[in-house]
Parts: sequence; C-alpha cells; structure tokens
Amino acid sequence: MLFALILSLITLQDPVLVQDSSPLPWFRGAEPSTPKNTILVFVHGKSSSEGVWFDNVKHYGHNDMYELAYNAGYRTAFVRLGEESSMWYNGRVLSQQLEHIERYYNTRNIVIIAHSKGGVDAQSALVFYNAIGTPRKIISLSSPYYGSPLADLVFSNLFTFWLSLVIGQATPATFVLQTAYMYRFQNIISNDPDNQHVQYYTLSGWDKGPFPLWLGGAYLALSGCNNDHGGNDGAVCFHSAHVSFNNGNTHRVSLGAYEDSERKWYFNHFNITLGHNTWHYIDSLIQLYPVKNMPALYKETPKYNQDITIRTMGYIKEGDGNAEFYLEPKTKLYILKPSETSISLSKSALHFKSIKSSPIEYGEITTKELEKISIRGKFFIIGNEGRKPLTVKYAPIVKNVLPHIVLSSDDKGDIEYKMFIKQYTQSGKFQKDITLSGRVKSGTYMLLPLYDDALYNVHLRAYIDKSERDIVFTIIKETSTEKEKGIQTSNKLTQVKRFDNSHSENIYYIDILGRRHTHALKNGIFFNTSRDKRKALILIK
Repeated sequence: MLFALILSLITLQDPVLVQDSSPLPWFRGAEPSTPKNTILVFVHGKSSSEGVWFDNVKHYGHNDMYELAYNAGYRTAFVRLGEESSMWYNGRVLSQQLEHIERYYNTRNIVIIAHSKGGVDAQSALVFYNAIGTPRKIISLSSPYYGSPLADLVFSNLFTFWLSLVIGQATPATFVLQTAYMYRFQNIISNDPDNQHVQYYTLSGWDKGPFPLWLGGAYLALSGCNNDHGGNDGAVCFHSAHVSFNNGNTHRVSLGAYEDSERKWYFNHFNITLGHNTWHYIDSLIQLYPVKNMPALYKETPKYNQDITIRTMGYIKEGDGNAEFYLEPKTKLYILKPSETSISLSKSALHFKSIKSSPIEYGEITTKELEKISIRGKFFIIGNEGRKPLTVKYAPIVKNVLPHIVLSSDDKGDIEYKMFIKQYTQSGKFQKDITLSGRVKSGTYMLLPLYDDALYNVHLRAYIDKSERDIVFTIIKETSTEKEKGIQTSNKLTQVKRFDNSHSENIYYIDILGRRHTHALKNGIFFNTSRDKRKALILIK
C-alpha cells in the first residue's frame, strides 16, 4: 500500500490543458483508478495561477494538494482566471468554466476549493452569473470576503513600494478588495436569492509568515486585526476571511488567535494552500465527516450594516532625506529602506536583511528604552508604541446621509487630526483629493463634508499628546432611489464594448457598487490606475 502511494506520487502527471470555448482555459487532473463522483474545482487567488495547487508555493516549494486529492480518489480541475481582474470579470469566466467542467465529467457533483480572492470570484460566479450544475459549495482558504486594509492602503496617499511585495499594484483586483467595496458586495450577495443555495465553509490562519507577509501582518495588526481580534495571516484579517449571512449556510471552520492556544491554525496566507497542512480538513468538509482536530463549525454573526471600530497604536513614517526623532521604550519598528540608506539608533544595534532580487533591505526592532533614531536617505517605517491608542468608529456604507466618524482616545483630551481623502467614482476612476483638518474632543461625532456618491479612501493622521497615529479606511456613500430600494435580482446585465485591460470582446457591466441598472460609464469595470498628483481641492480648518 505504501509502495503504491509512493509510486503514484512519483508518476502523477501535471494537469493537462483542456481545449474548449471558455474565455480562459482550465486544466484537468489525472483520473484515479477508482474515482469518486465528486469533482474538485480549484480556484487560485490574486497575483497567482492554477499552478499554485500542484507546482511551487512561494517560500515553501512543491504543493502536494493535487497529489493528496488524487490519492483520495477525486477527479480534479484547475481553472485559470485573470490574476489582476475584478470578481465581475472572473466570476463570468468561472461560470463558463464550471459549465464546461460539468459537461466534460458529466456530473453536477462539483465542490469549489478557493484560495484568497478566488473565494470572492467563486461567489460572483455562483450568485451573479448563474453557474449551473454545481451543488454550490465553496471551501475557501483565507478569502478576503470583507476586503483587506492592505488594499485600502494601496489606493491611499500612503501608497509605497513595499505594498507591491504583499498585495500587488493598483489594479482592478486590488481596487475591489478595498474594505468598503467588499462590505457593499457582501451586502448585495446577502440579499440575492441565489445565495440561499450556496454553502460556505471558510478556513483561515493567523500566522504572519515570512517576509513580506510579516510586514503586511504588522500593518494589519495596527488596523484592528491583532491577535486580540482573531489575528491575520499577513494579507487577510481573520474576521474578513469568514463570510456571514442570515441564511444559516455559512460555517467558520478555523480558530482565531484568541481561541487557538495549541496553534493548530498557525498558517499564513501562503502555506494555507499546502495539501499537508489543510487537505484533511478539506476532505472532511467535502464528505462532511468528522476528523481528528477538526474544530466545531462556528456560525458567524452577520457583519453587514454594522459600524466598524478600529483601535490602533500605530504610526507610519516615510521620507527621503535626513530625519531624526525619538522613540518611546517598547516601541516596535518595522523598517524598509534601500541599501544606500543609513539608519541608526542611539543605544541599540539595528540589523537589516536583504530582499532577494531587490535593492531593498528590511529590519525590525523593539526598543528597550528611550531611543533617538537617525536616518539618512529614503525610508518607510511602521511603528507601534504600545500606548495612547486611537479608536476610530465609522460606517463603511452610508445611504442618503453624510459619512461620519467618531474619534476617541484614552486620554479623553483634544485630538488634532488631518485627513487625506481620495475620491473615486463608482467605476473606479480617481476624481479628486480632499484634505480636512481640525481639532475635536475625544468621543466627538463628526460629519464629513463628502457630498458625492463615491468611494472615499481616507487616511487619518491623529496627534494625541505629541504621539502620531495613522489609520486608513474606506467609505462608500450612495443615494438610494426608488428604483434601487430593494436589491435588483435580475441576472440580465448590460453588455458593453471592450475596454483597456479586459480579456474578452464581450464584457458584462456592473458598476463598482454592484448595482445592475442599465448604464455604462466610459471605462466600465476596468479603469485607469495611474496616480493623479493634483493638489487638494478642499481644505477645511
């Protein structure tokens, strides 16, 4: 038996391309000698490809997920989607691929296994694009159902080079992963009748992983995703990876950092895809039988239509030139710099490591006492002082009212703030910069003078007793019309002509807020991602 297993691992061929009329191809795995009726369809995530399931995983080498599925008797299919496309395009493509896979294998018993944004793409295919023939079961690994603060950061005025190492550049795929966008998307999903037939089984980890994930994880921890709130896997917050609706069809499988004393879910955004880490959970969910170490299936509390509260002690500093400032004791620093930049501390040694195939070096340190830091050159620093937290409360989606926030601190004194806001249209095009500044008392309810229906990317910098605090978040403001007061459920979409960055002559249009009304903006669902350097148009003091 053991010899047969070893032989199968050695001789198993890579999945082969299936020629069909799908916009993008899919690949079929080898046929087991005694195949089960269930077909497993593996969906990759952003900045990835079908090979993540059977080729190499960054930092970890070969992935044995395909071999383990084959040895368990499953027939497999691996789809290729747009690496940087939105879930609107990828959902339509995946729907057509699922139709071809169903016909090819002559069965409707299909289970989707998705990593990262692939889970959102699968949602789009099943709910919006009438994916036919599947049992509508999604098993997702670290899928950002409620977006990622890293995507917010990409489209803010704090966009920096290191983000491309973690989440990628400003692409359609990154734009839709902004937190307010994804809250709006899940809100629409929750009201769609087709979603009543989808079963979700969500898995995630909370290890920040190797570089660059630990840097993304450090920022996420300062954005409300620390271990006291479930943690993050270096790219996606724990609470974002577990979708929740009122229909009873959503099941959280994994444990948060505060629940997982034995570190059974000590996975990061990369190694959660490895078969030897998660296949036994996946196999049990496919067949719904209990296995050793399988946590209970938790029912999540619905998140939509709720205010978000973020508590942070973090700040962000970047610059090019000479800089000196003091650090409080027990300050945690995460630093990126070019090799020619010099950074030194007055009392501690600071060691840097090189990034492979890059002129960038990185380092981290926790100060033991009051330190003076001196910098000569370019730098980017994330800091956590561990004291004087800032709490920000806001609604990610507002209808027919002005957006608002509540700022508070433990000091209960005045908070001086600046807000650097980027306004984007409903099709994802940058419109303008807005700058707000002022001083408020802790706990003050503030209306923001943001009048247009748009997505607002807000970088808030607050000053509390000489300490800086930074947080980036997004808000969508929209106006309900009589036509839009009940979510439209028709799946008939307006067809528009081809745009730049698209992959097909036939693109079906849905605007940024997911509304299915009939109008087409100039750039459709694909948009210009160039950085607009215009000065602020509004200044309020």
